[in-house]
This record gives sequence, C-alpha cells and structure tokens, in this order.
Amino acid sequence: MTKNFYDAVLLGLGLPTLVAGGLLAKRGFRVLLVAQGQPLPSYEIDGITVPRAPFTLTGAESPAVTRVFSELALKPLLRRRITPLSPAFQAVLPRHRVDFSADPERVAREIEREFPAVRRTADDFMRAGARAWDSIDRLVARDLMWPPSTFFERRAFVRASSHQPFGREDQSPSPLSDLPDEHPLRQIVDATLAFADGSRLGEGNPQRLLRLFGAALRGAVLEEGGYAGLVELLMQSIRTHNGEIHLADRVEHIRVRRGAVEAVRLSPSDDEIGCHFVLNGLPVHKLGRLLSDRSELDSMLDELGAPKARFLRYTLNVLAHPDAIPEGLARNVLIVPEPRYGSEAAPALNLQIERRSKELAVLTTEALLDVLPQDAQIAQLATQRERVLERLERVSPFLRPHIRFVDSPHDGRGIFDAARGTEVPSPDSWNRGPDSMPTVYAFTRMRLHGTCALPVRTQIKRLLLCSDQVVPGLGLEGSFIAAWSAARAVARSLNRDWMNRGRWTKVDL
Repeated sequence: MTKNFYDAVLLGLGLPTLVAGGLLAKRGFRVLLVAQGQPLPSYEIDGITVPRAPFTLTGAESPAVTRVFSELALKPLLRRRITPLSPAFQAVLPRHRVDFSADPERVAREIEREFPAVRRTADDFMRAGARAWDSIDRLVARDLMWPPSTFFERRAFVRASSHQPFGREDQSPSPLSDLPDEHPLRQIVDATLAFADGSRLGEGNPQRLLRLFGAALRGAVLEEGGYAGLVELLMQSIRTHNGEIHLADRVEHIRVRRGAVEAVRLSPSDDEIGCHFVLNGLPVHKLGRLLSDRSELDSMLDELGAPKARFLRYTLNVLAHPDAIPEGLARNVLIVPEPRYGSEAAPALNLQIERRSKELAVLTTEALLDVLPQDAQIAQLATQRERVLERLERVSPFLRPHIRFVDSPHDGRGIFDAARGTEVPSPDSWNRGPDSMPTVYAFTRMRLHGTCALPVRTQIKRLLLCSDQVVPGLGLEGSFIAAWSAARAVARSLNRDWMNRGRWTKVDL
C-alpha cells in the first residue's frame, strides 16, 4: 500500500535532476528527489569547505542555461553571483603559456606570441568557433525535445535545424586538421574537449566540437559557494515550491505494472511511494538494478549501444598559503604535457585556484584516469596523489613548503596534515574511495550530429532518463538541455497548463 503520491520521483543529486526537479516544482508539480547515495558536491578538511571536483559554469551565455535560471526566478540572485572569467582558462605547457577567452583578438595576440607559425590556422579556428556558437545558439534557444522521439518532436527538430550549419557540415574537415597531432595548440584543444566530455578533435561533428570548445571560452565563476552553492540554490527552489528532498534515502525498487511505472520503494524505511513518473539521474546501468524485469531496458541498450566507461575523474585538493601561487596564474589552469616531455605519457590536469583569504588558497586538480581492472586501478590510485603533486610543482615551484593539507576523496587514503607529517582519517569515509570517482562514458551510437546518446523516454512508460548520458555531446550545457527536455515531457504528458500559455519566461541573464 502506498503511503504518499508524487507527480515525479527523481533519482540522484546530479545537475540534470536538480534542474528538472526545480522546473517541475516551480510549475506546481509535486516532486520528490532522492539522493540515491550520491554525496553533496563539497566536504570539509579541518573545518574548511572544499569541492569534490573543479567547476566552472561553461557556456554561461547559452540560452539553455539562461532560460532555466529565468524560469526558476534565480536570475537576479545569480546575476550578483556569476562573474565571467577573463581569461576563461590558461593553458600551461613546459615551454608555453597561453590565455584563452571568447575575444578572438586577445587570443590572436597570445597565439602570435607563442605559436607565430600557426597564427593563420588559429585565427581560422577561432572564427569558425564564433560562427558555430552563434548558429547553434539559435537552435539551442528553440523549445525542442533533445533527442526527439515522437513524430511531432522529430518534425519540429528537423524544421528548426534545416537552416543551421550544425546539421549540414558533418563531413566538413576537423578543426585544426592542418596541424600535426603533437602540436601544442592541438594538444590544448584536445585536453579542453576531453575534460568537457571525453572527446578529441576528429571525433564526431566538427560543429559540435567547436561548440564544446566555445563553451569553455565562455566560462563564468559562481561566487559564494561555487557548484555547491548552485546545488543549494536548486534544492532550496525545490523545497520552496512544495517539493521534497530525501538526502539519506535510496529507491530500492521501481514497481512497473502493465508496462508503466506505478510506484517506488524507499530504503531504509521500506515505504512505498506512488508516482506518475520516475526521472533517473543515475548511469543507466544502475537503473536496471531497480527493476524486476529489465528486458525492455536491455533491448533499448542493445539497439542504441550500452555506454562504456572511458575515463574516471580523479580529484586532488591542496590547501596552501597563497604565496605558493605564482603571480599571473589564472583561476582556471589547463596543465598540458607535450608529447615529447618526460619519459612517460602524463595526463593533462584541470586546475582550479581559489584564493580564499590572505592566508588560504585551495587548489583543486582534476585528472582523467584510464579505466583499469580493479587491482590495477587501486595500485594506480595508491600513488596518484604524489604524481599530481609533482606535476603541480612544475607550475608552482614553491608549492611544497606552503602546503597545509592534501586530500583526495577518491584514492581511499586519509587527509595529509603537513604540520604533523602524517595522514589523518577523514570523517566522511563512506563517501570516499575509488567507487566515488565520476565516470566519463563513451557511446557506441550518437544522434543529432553527435550531441545525444540515450533517449529521454525509455520503453517503460513514464520511466525517463534525466542524466548527463542524454545530451553528453554538449558538456555542461547538455545537462541543462536534458533537464529541460525531461521536465517538458512530464508536464506535457500530465496535461498541465505548461505550454498553452506560451513559452516559459525568456529573460536574458
């Protein structure tokens, strides 16, 4: 017997489910968000809050981002909190340092200084990126379903994209194809794309890759908490509009009757909750564990191709005195090893620097690790902390004497206290370890010019996907699009007065 009933139950604390939950709650739907064991995006080291991963609001100018914040009435608040980055990021190589931003003239001066032989190629690349951003912006601004699944959704998408180069240039040359693979500029762009969604130049639609790189050039920092502050705002929005959030609960089972979702069972309370829709924000392979019969889900994955783990995101936090940071180092730093540098191939590092006060700076570094067998993965993580620190010291030679704490939530080790010279246990050990590393997936089949992988609607009625596996080809922007699409599908199916009054409020941020 069900104890309660909701219009939508959302699984996971990812950005797509938080955004979709906020949109539905704002429109009067009764929603329940279940954390499903996923931790909050920050934790504490000696009373100091640090992020679990670097975060930049890439593509902050995208209509997919601004319309969500406008609809949630967060525009005035976020206007005060969002600061565009200039430069958006700084690429550091053993023999080069280049600042990148959305200003092509500024980038041209940087390229002229560091790589004068490829100035014309770089200029062409930046101009092509600006054109791709403007043209795809007009498509993203349309109220469309990504990816479309019904006849009318497909027709609307074809009409909207018929005049866009996004759909006509799948066979155009790859950006920077004139440069050899080992050229530093190509390495920089490759590393930027890899951290966004695991892509490389030459993989998929060139316009999509330009859009992805363009989003990195249009990054913004969220003051007052960063990503953790954004998550708190979204959760507050859900609660404000009569939604509920259960951080300590899990959905143990999704009950399906006659091919449609009917209820979910929570753990550890064992309560059964009735619902119209379930929106899954977990990786799709975890969804099958919640179903008694996963045959229809398996048939969908057989047709589309099951996502395969490509990289694992490893994070290292270093708390140090600001004197350790060299003058001129930007907030976002992409540390790219040249292929000829060093005896071993080292992965690029995504470094985020937060100068908290005159006494404290937090350096949050992310590395993409190859997926290895379990024993090899554990052995790799046992020394990953030292390898990242060694790379950081090449950028900041005076880092070591100024370190206060070093910690990773992913390697299973304790917090290194530099004053004591020992590792101390972390108080939140249940949220740590190799299993907590976020995964970057590769997809066998991509649709809509390489932007979409899995559908929003599954073959089980009213079971929707609302994760970064839906529109992975557009990075962070794709998370906002996936959330909008899932919320749109719920609202139209339940026949509430969502679109009959016109589109959602369209206010530029």
